[in-house]
Amino acid sequence: MNVENYKLGQRIASLRKNKNLSQAELAKIINIGTSTLGMYETGKREPNNEMLSRIADYFNVTTDYLLGRAISSDDKLAWQDLGMAYGGHIPDELKDMYRAIAEEYVKKHPEALKKKRK
Repeated sequence: MNVENYKLGQRIASLRKNKNLSQAELAKIINIGTSTLGMYETGKREPNNEMLSRIADYFNVTTDYLLGRAISSDDKLAWQDLGMAYGGHIPDELKDMYRAIAEEYVKKHPEALKKKRK
């Protein structure tokens, strides 16, 4: 099993569970078989680019978020990382507060942005 596929699968499963969806329900929504979704979630199979985009669009997250690329090349945190509790979308009234908290954390722990992904 590919570790990156497993991490992708964990993200998909987490997003699905946050929306209180079964695998069968999500599979129907994104027009794939339940077993295919199960293989994505366990890392036994990887979605192609079109399917990855479809999943990202449904959950209102980026494909980079699904792939575990939470930190962009310019070392800014992705909104999706902060908004998991809100299904990947932070309400506008909370964005300033979340940004301030994240920026303060990064100032105190700059090494957090530099960790290599395994």
